[in-house]
Amino acid sequence: MPTHRGWSGILVLAAALLTPPIARAQHPAAGLPQPPPLLTDEQRAKAISIALREQRPVLSAFELRETERPRIVVSNVEPADRKAAPEGHLALVTLYQYSGDVTIRQVVNLDNGAVVGEARAERQTPPLAPVEVELARGLALADPRIATVVAPFANRLGVEALVASTSDRNDPLYGHRVAYLLFRTPEGYLANIGEVFVDLTTARLEVHR
Repeated sequence: MPTHRGWSGILVLAAALLTPPIARAQHPAAGLPQPPPLLTDEQRAKAISIALREQRPVLSAFELRETERPRIVVSNVEPADRKAAPEGHLALVTLYQYSGDVTIRQVVNLDNGAVVGEARAERQTPPLAPVEVELARGLALADPRIATVVAPFANRLGVEALVASTSDRNDPLYGHRVAYLLFRTPEGYLANIGEVFVDLTTARLEVHR
């Protein structure tokens, strides 16, 4: 986790544990409400369409870097809690708007196309969208300071991106969308690169050794 100049990052990893089968009645979660089913690709696309309405999200790393129009990316789409609306199939769409550093969360009804609820908040750090990870990775691997170190690993290199934030208002990156990168090889993570921050707001790279 990066700690440079008050920065903090969050990486959530999911792990599945294999446990011996037990009877349903004996399970601690027996009788509890079941989580909503996962959304299909078609449902995800429809949820995004409802949430964005007339707006269009950024769909490519090139567009994210070069576009002059307001930049909005789709951070996440997941089933919504049915408490938000008793009827209908619901989805929670999380958007990130670069202008103003705003996170937008909308609950949408997939059956009637209505927006059931919306919440906006500044200075939050929703997960990076795939298009943001693509841009951060491309900028890093094109930088000579990074490319020289990772060259020996060729196709064996993995790049992981964490969303990062700073509470220091005097930091030039305060209020920007920032990715913190980790470089993984079969032998482990590369420590000799230093701390790599990608300012997605301005498409600039910072390396702190």
